[in-house]
Amino acid sequence: SPASDPPTKGPSASPVSDPPTASPMSHPPTKGPSTSPVSHPPTASPVSDPPTAAPVTLEPSSAPVSDSPTHDPSASPVSDPPTQGPSASPVSTPEPTTRPTSEPSAGPTTPFPSTSPTLNPTSLPTPLPIIWEESAPGHLVTSNNRGKATDGIMLAVTAKTSTITITSIDILLDSIDTNVPVEVMTMQGSYFGYELYSRAWRTVGAYTIPQGNGPSRVTMIQGLNPITIPPGKTIGLYILFPEGHKMLIGSGGEVTSDGDIRIYSGSSVPGKFMSVERGVGWSGAIKYSIVEED
Repeated sequence: SPASDPPTKGPSASPVSDPPTASPMSHPPTKGPSTSPVSHPPTASPVSDPPTAAPVTLEPSSAPVSDSPTHDPSASPVSDPPTQGPSASPVSTPEPTTRPTSEPSAGPTTPFPSTSPTLNPTSLPTPLPIIWEESAPGHLVTSNNRGKATDGIMLAVTAKTSTITITSIDILLDSIDTNVPVEVMTMQGSYFGYELYSRAWRTVGAYTIPQGNGPSRVTMIQGLNPITIPPGKTIGLYILFPEGHKMLIGSGGEVTSDGDIRIYSGSSVPGKFMSVERGVGWSGAIKYSIVEED
């Protein structure tokens, strides 16, 4: 074949550096010079390999390659079809958001309900504040001394300068039961030393309290048969709940008085003369009237 370089128009000024070939060229000379040199005949087909029949990657990627959506929609839908409805359970985030969501959640925010209620409920509900009475003419109230309870209390009541009649007795009952039976007994003189001597006492009456008000409200024993105390005299007063209902009492004997009467408490005598605990306080009140002398 002809040399790759075109023939020169004239002889070179100096011989070429390459020595002449040892033998003539294998191809005969062309009839005429080529219009342009051709190093090799063209190939029958393109040199590059044909395109592959399938994508180069073995499997599609698990996530989109681009970080942001394309400007134009794709020519065909993505491989995963849309779900027909919401997921069966919410997908929890590792940490709560700092702001509330625009709409309320459909269920509780905690992933699971608590397995049990609080460790130990309180043994009793918080008691209501006691609405306590204040003394007034014809109404002597002892101090709000409580902390214990008994089904029987003995008091000493003295009329100072006038004859008085006890009309009702207020107590703090530990029950809100209905039809609560109660007995009232008296004796002449102080009860002290006669707490277990039943023959010294007489029953004034057996009564029924329609409704107990519990330990935070006073309960009234009313409709009493007359209990009259001459001036300067003292009686023993025994209030007993024979079926086990209890009144609130406290520790330490007390003396409460006004211009007409004096109340000394007291002794706890439960079970109708069964036992005695002296020096207890009583939470209650006595209502009375003054008997006008002729």
